[in-house]
Amino acid sequence: MLRKHGLVGKFVEFYGQGMSVLSLADRATIANMSPEYGATMGFFLVDHVTLQYLKLTGRCEETVSMIESYLRANNMFVDYSQPQVEQVYSS
Repeated sequence: MLRKHGLVGKFVEFYGQGMSVLSLADRATIANMSPEYGATMGFFLVDHVTLQYLKLTGRCEETVSMIESYLRANNMFVDYSQPQVEQVYSS
């Protein structure tokens, strides 16, 4: 189905309210399946799960805090507890 949509060789961004409950392991599985659905890669927006991953892999709290502050300041962090602005994406 995805191949028929024309995503072969594309970067696929997964987004939406459902991402707020998707575990790190589930995200990794979906992203690693990109060759199976034909994409070059699959990725997720930076959110609380990304920050948890950074902590899990040994980044100190100061570094994680700096990363979060930078991403928020540049509107590159998604906080699913806040109302979401409808994004327009191409296909």
